Amino acid sequence: MTTTTGDLWDKLDNGSYWQKMPAADATQYISGETDDIFVTHEHGRWWVSRSSNVGADDHASLAEAKEAGQKIIDAANEAMEENILDSLSNYSDRWTISIEGGTVLLTSTENDKATIFGSEGSPKWIAEVDAEGENKVLARTDYLNSAVAAAEVWIKKDRASPGPGPRL
Repeated sequence: MTTTTGDLWDKLDNGSYWQKMPAADATQYISGETDDIFVTHEHGRWWVSRSSNVGADDHASLAEAKEAGQKIIDAANEAMEENILDSLSNYSDRWTISIEGGTVLLTSTENDKATIFGSEGSPKWIAEVDAEGENKVLARTDYLNSAVAAAEVWIKKDRASPGPGPRL
């Protein structure tokens, strides 16, 4: 069991502290599966390490190690939104990409009735369309590519259909 200290570090035991890292890309943001950062006491020194990196930085005191770890987290927080948007850049020729109120939103540049969205920690991407004033879910999936494919099939059908749009 963990207990939270006043400085946001969870104390795992007498010589270990932990925090979750901010998301480094859209997949981590939606899934909630991010790196962890640890402060541990071994061989008379305090060490800061990340779960995805080999090695650790040593510090003379717990306070120095926590401060160094917090600087890593703060820098990652500042870069998070830009990193999320950059990780989606391969969709930017067909989709307008934004983050609004914590939700990653992709809106088709060809047909703005088609949107894809995902929120932090909700492990699903949802593709939906505004069909005659009512939102219809096309896909609810773990994979952004699947949501994009479902929306693009609908867009293609909508483009080919005469009248108000394809039937869902």
